[in-house]
Amino acid sequence: MTGAVPAVSTANMAEVLYLLDHGNRIIDMGLEPTLEGLSVFMVRLEGERAYDDHSEYLSHPTCSLSRLRFAFNEILNAAGGEA
Repeated sequence: MTGAVPAVSTANMAEVLYLLDHGNRIIDMGLEPTLEGLSVFMVRLEGERAYDDHSEYLSHPTCSLSRLRFAFNEILNAAGGEA
Protein backbone atom coordinates (compact mmCIF):
# COMPACT_ATOMS: atom_id res chain seq x y z
CA MET A 1 0.00 0.00 0.00
CA THR A 2 1.37 3.40 -0.92
CA GLY A 3 0.41 6.60 0.88
CA ALA A 4 -0.09 10.00 -0.57
CA VAL A 5 2.97 12.19 -0.91
CA PRO A 6 2.78 15.04 1.64
CA ALA A 7 1.94 18.47 0.21
CA VAL A 8 1.94 22.00 1.62
CA SER A 9 0.71 25.36 0.33
CA THR A 10 2.33 28.73 0.88
CA ALA A 11 2.11 32.30 -0.37
CA ASN A 12 5.63 33.05 0.91
CA MET A 13 8.02 33.06 -2.04
CA ALA A 14 11.04 32.70 0.26
CA GLU A 15 9.45 29.51 1.62
CA VAL A 16 8.76 28.31 -1.94
CA LEU A 17 12.48 28.69 -2.62
CA TYR A 18 13.35 26.86 0.61
CA LEU A 19 10.99 23.99 -0.22
CA LEU A 20 12.31 23.71 -3.77
CA ASP A 21 15.89 23.69 -2.46
CA HIS A 22 14.93 20.79 -0.20
CA GLY A 23 13.72 18.57 -3.04
CA ASN A 24 10.01 19.38 -3.12
CA ARG A 25 8.26 20.08 -6.41
CA ILE A 26 5.48 22.41 -7.48
CA ILE A 27 2.22 20.57 -8.16
CA ASP A 28 -0.28 23.43 -8.33
CA MET A 29 -0.70 27.17 -7.95
CA GLY A 30 -3.42 29.75 -8.11
CA LEU A 31 -5.52 32.26 -6.24
CA GLU A 32 -7.05 31.11 -2.97
CA PRO A 33 -9.46 33.10 -0.81
CA THR A 34 -8.44 34.12 2.70
CA LEU A 35 -10.62 34.53 5.79
CA GLU A 36 -10.66 38.26 5.05
CA GLY A 37 -12.23 37.59 1.65
CA LEU A 38 -9.18 38.61 -0.36
CA SER A 39 -7.44 36.21 -2.71
CA VAL A 40 -3.73 35.47 -2.49
CA PHE A 41 -1.45 33.65 -4.89
CA MET A 42 -0.58 30.26 -3.37
CA VAL A 43 1.91 27.64 -4.50
CA ARG A 44 1.36 23.98 -3.59
CA LEU A 45 4.43 21.75 -3.35
CA GLU A 46 4.85 18.08 -2.59
CA GLY A 47 7.70 15.91 -1.43
CA GLU A 48 8.47 13.08 0.95
CA ARG A 49 9.54 15.60 3.61
CA ALA A 50 7.19 18.47 2.68
CA TYR A 51 5.62 18.71 6.17
CA ASP A 52 9.00 18.53 7.88
CA ASP A 53 10.56 21.04 5.48
CA HIS A 54 7.62 23.40 6.04
CA SER A 55 8.00 23.11 9.83
CA GLU A 56 11.75 23.63 9.61
CA TYR A 57 11.26 26.75 7.51
CA LEU A 58 8.76 28.16 10.01
CA SER A 59 11.22 27.50 12.85
CA HIS A 60 14.27 28.86 11.02
CA PRO A 61 13.21 30.92 7.97
CA THR A 62 16.41 31.05 5.97
CA CYS A 63 17.01 31.36 2.27
CA SER A 64 19.13 33.45 -0.03
CA LEU A 65 16.78 36.14 -1.28
CA SER A 66 19.16 36.75 -4.18
CA ARG A 67 18.00 33.34 -5.47
CA LEU A 68 14.28 34.21 -5.59
CA ARG A 69 14.56 34.36 -9.38
CA PHE A 70 14.98 30.56 -9.29
CA ALA A 71 11.65 30.15 -7.43
CA PHE A 72 9.86 32.47 -9.84
CA ASN A 73 11.32 30.60 -12.83
CA GLU A 74 10.13 27.28 -11.37
CA ILE A 75 6.64 28.76 -10.89
CA LEU A 76 6.66 30.00 -14.48
CA ASN A 77 7.80 26.58 -15.75
CA ALA A 78 5.09 24.81 -13.71
CA ALA A 79 2.50 27.15 -15.21
CA GLY A 80 3.62 26.10 -18.67
CA GLY A 81 5.53 29.27 -19.49
CA GLU A 82 9.13 29.81 -20.48
CA ALA A 83 11.74 31.16 -18.10
